[in-house]
Amino acid sequence: MNYEAPQWEDWENRFRQLAEQATLVTGTAEAAKIRGAKHYLCLYGDNGLTPDEEFAELERMSSQTSQLKRVEVDTSYWQDTVLFVPSP
Repeated sequence: MNYEAPQWEDWENRFRQLAEQATLVTGTAEAAKIRGAKHYLCLYGDNGLTPDEEFAELERMSSQTSQLKRVEVDTSYWQDTVLFVPSP
């Protein structure tokens, strides 16, 4: 979601609360499972969804917390958090 969107504060709060419940994934092999994920969202990245679709996706993920994973992405100039539910 665009950080300038009127829903940004609510989106960020809900995302971060859900991220706290997700299992942190480290290592290339584990993080690579995001490729086949049936659901994923980036906190700061462009998810290609409308705000309503992003909130709906967060809601779907919140019903799957036992499967929910989190990846922290660091580059030389930014950091992002990605939530995903791996495919079985």
